[in-house]
This record gives sequence, structure tokens and C-alpha cells, in this order.
Amino acid sequence: MTATLAACGGALPPPDLRNIAQIERAIEQTLAARTHLDGRAYCPQTVPEMKSERFSCVVAVRGHSPIIFAVTEVNNTGTVTYSGQ
Repeated sequence: MTATLAACGGALPPPDLRNIAQIERAIEQTLAARTHLDGRAYCPQTVPEMKSERFSCVVAVRGHSPIIFAVTEVNNTGTVTYSGQ
């Protein structure tokens, strides 16, 4: 599953690294919308703002194995995309 954070939660501004909680919520919302699973996302709290920087977020889902999301920075200002594995 691949998505851009800007496309998630249409009323929200595009999440960026200055708001890790917003990235976590966007991942949780995407997971729920696509798989009907409710989980809690955990991302690193500090990530350098560098184009092409990659990091992982883990989603804990009760009764299921954790789901890993790969997050990639699109630009130097912290805009990101992500995909679930």
C-alpha cells in the first residue's frame, strides 16, 4: 500500500517532519481506510530534514503482527510519502 501524506485526511495540511504526530495519525487513518484495522503508529521523534531521507514507522495492531511503514522525505522542507509493507 502506497500513499502520499498530503492525500490523507483531506482537511489536514500536508504533514511534515515538524509534526511527527500528524504523520503517525495519517498512517493510522490510511491503514484503517484500506484494511479496516485500527492501530497505533510509532515513528522516530526526530528525523533530519533532507530530501530522500528514509525512516520507518511501526503500527501496533491488536491481534496482528506489527505493520511497518517506510517513510521517504520528498524535499528538504520535510514533506513525506509513505508505503506499508
